Amino acid sequence: MVLAVLSVIGGVLNIPSLFGEGMAHWMSHFFDHSILGLSAVEAVHLSNGDTILLMVSASVLTLIALFVSYLVYVKKNALPVADSDLKGWEKWSARKLYVDEIYEFLFVKPILWISDLKNSVVENGFKEGIYTFAATIGKTGNVVRKWQTGNVSSYLLWMVFGIVGLIMFYIIKK
Repeated sequence: MVLAVLSVIGGVLNIPSLFGEGMAHWMSHFFDHSILGLSAVEAVHLSNGDTILLMVSASVLTLIALFVSYLVYVKKNALPVADSDLKGWEKWSARKLYVDEIYEFLFVKPILWISDLKNSVVENGFKEGIYTFAATIGKTGNVVRKWQTGNVSSYLLWMVFGIVGLIMFYIIKK
């Protein structure tokens, strides 16, 4: 119902020139100046004869569909066939030509598969590796933190050990 009301409002706002030039194609003219680049697109407007033909044919088809539906379902008291009893075209039509199943097979299932793969590889594997690495860094920091006492004489002692170690390394190397 909401879409029907909005389509009627949209139709009235973009009423063809058949009903007067003052309001003709008001929405098209409004959007020409509101949407960047839309004015570069050439607007195609039907002639009054084509507009009348389309309006009459749509109305006639609607009335025919209403009349046939009235004859089948009200006059003959026909009930719709159960889904399990459908055959051929009726079954295809009831299943919407299997468009939903095809769409799910071509798009939904591959995207879900890629999402699961990404979840297992990136989320579980990569993230767990990062967490393990971060935990290792944290534990290393806890060990190194004990060496940093803030005592300058302790730092000087470690520097002397380092210098002695470098001298020993170069002596042994030669």
